Amino acid sequence: MGLFIGTIFPTRWRLWLGRQLFAHIDEKVTRISWHRIVKGHCDPPEVEAMQYIASNINIPIPKLYGTHIHDGKLYIEMEYIPGETLENAWKSLSSGQHIAIAADIRHYISVLRALQPPTDLVSSAFQNPASDFRIGYRFLGPVPVSEFHSIIRGHLHRDDWHLIGKEMEVVHTSNYKICFTHADLAPRNIMVRNGRVVSIIDWACSGWFPEYWEFTRAHYFFLNKDWRDTIRLALPCYETELKSEQSLWRMIPEPGNKTFTSVPRFDKPGSNPSDAWLDSREGRHLDDLWSLRSVQGRIT
Repeated sequence: MGLFIGTIFPTRWRLWLGRQLFAHIDEKVTRISWHRIVKGHCDPPEVEAMQYIASNINIPIPKLYGTHIHDGKLYIEMEYIPGETLENAWKSLSSGQHIAIAADIRHYISVLRALQPPTDLVSSAFQNPASDFRIGYRFLGPVPVSEFHSIIRGHLHRDDWHLIGKEMEVVHTSNYKICFTHADLAPRNIMVRNGRVVSIIDWACSGWFPEYWEFTRAHYFFLNKDWRDTIRLALPCYETELKSEQSLWRMIPEPGNKTFTSVPRFDKPGSNPSDAWLDSREGRHLDDLWSLRSVQGRIT
């Protein structure tokens, strides 16, 4: 799919008009016509994920129409999906509909997980740096799983691993396959209509991650019991990995940022794109999403 970077009719006018004509959706999402919305600002991994899925598998996601630069930042123009978020619809749905929705999610995620990774690296869909606010508001990778684990434990010295817990020691010394991962599978990101899933939205954190990441990330925010039960019906379960992650959430929050932590010793907090990826772009005149000013401050 070719993407148009720029606008024909200025984006700011379309956004302004859309806000006058249509109901508010979200602080980052504006409906601009009966059939289209604009989301922004965004980062390249979200565009890559939507392109990759549209080209390789058939699961319900919004159709991607193009990208625009507005105020120096990246915006995505995509299909408007009629329906409700599962978050808003949950209480009005029957138990049978909850089960049907769990089955829909299980099928779509299994299709994602069946995709063959092009490398054994944690990365975006197209093997560029990934982005996940669980880690922090900077890019990371592409990196091997071992380095990914080092990042999420804040590069903690091996002698101090016991401060996190035995589950982390098990997980961070284990081997995992790489799977394509949505990485923010929350009710707010699942659109439903007539008791079935009609679209999975918000692919901002998506890419190639360790096989357990979908399950643990789905628990990152507060979950009511019904949704916890649904997650266990819809996804392969990784209970040891979840306990490891929950310990890390408490002890080393957002290790990609310089944040307070209760763990005393670090080598180098933070995360950045890998040196190999930066070197591969050095001196090249590139015209792609990663060359935009909207991300330059985060990749240098």
